[in-house]
Amino acid sequence: MNIDGENTGLYMAWINAKRSAELHIYAKGGHGFGMSKQDLPSDSWIERFADWGKDQGFMKPLSNEKTEAEKSAEGWANLQKYYEGLIHNDWPWLFRYRDDNKKLPPPAPGEKRVVFMGNSITDNWGSVDKAFFTDNHYVCRGIGGQVSAQMLVRFREDVINLKPMGVVIECGTNDIAENRGPISLEDVFGNIVSMCELAKANGIIPIVGSVLPASEFSWHRGIHPAEKIMKLNDMLKAYAAKNHLVYLDYWSALRNDQNGMKEELAEDKLVHPNMAGYKVMEPLAIKAINQALAKRK
Repeated sequence: MNIDGENTGLYMAWINAKRSAELHIYAKGGHGFGMSKQDLPSDSWIERFADWGKDQGFMKPLSNEKTEAEKSAEGWANLQKYYEGLIHNDWPWLFRYRDDNKKLPPPAPGEKRVVFMGNSITDNWGSVDKAFFTDNHYVCRGIGGQVSAQMLVRFREDVINLKPMGVVIECGTNDIAENRGPISLEDVFGNIVSMCELAKANGIIPIVGSVLPASEFSWHRGIHPAEKIMKLNDMLKAYAAKNHLVYLDYWSALRNDQNGMKEELAEDKLVHPNMAGYKVMEPLAIKAINQALAKRK
């Protein structure tokens, strides 16, 4: 058949019968639509086919319902646009917890308040298992997508001003994922050390959390983060030992044989724990916090 619609009856009959049918476009040759006779350049052919297809109604989607792939792509695009807006308007995202911080009363007498400072792993934790925080007087101050530099900037507002006894610092994943561009492990380590020093200078006991295992990042594939995570964790563990701080080792409890996260403990099989994963992390966190606070005279 040609692009003027000759011999399209069979194709249209299949479409009207809601049966599967396809049109294949070839740049040149004798494959359909009289190409060997017309011998059109491919660009001209495609333009004429598009016009013909619109006239025949072939260019309309069969359904207005978006596919899962389209929904996922749109979601990531909207999220990226949102984060881009934050970069220009509130890079450390100080307003995220501003109202919550104002509403939070000072610690009650005898209250052992502990703040969890982190990224989406901490942020999700506060949503997935709220009781863990409320029952233990823990305060969740995680923000998805953040790198260590952003946490360092908001450390005063989201940790120091809340007057906790201790702070669990868990970050590094998004630095290694290059969420805000490439950064050396030494600089990531330095940002975490700076948060620990700020905590100590304000009478707050820092607990140094490991970076969680990951063999791939769904939003930035090809980074191959496993070895970088292990190297940064070695740096953090050595720093904690040298400065008599508690090192909270999530990595060893969650890793699989490929040094990624165990699939049954991960929400997305890659980076973020599910409820089962958090249930593995919780007793480790409680033990580390109790050990750290017990050192306080």
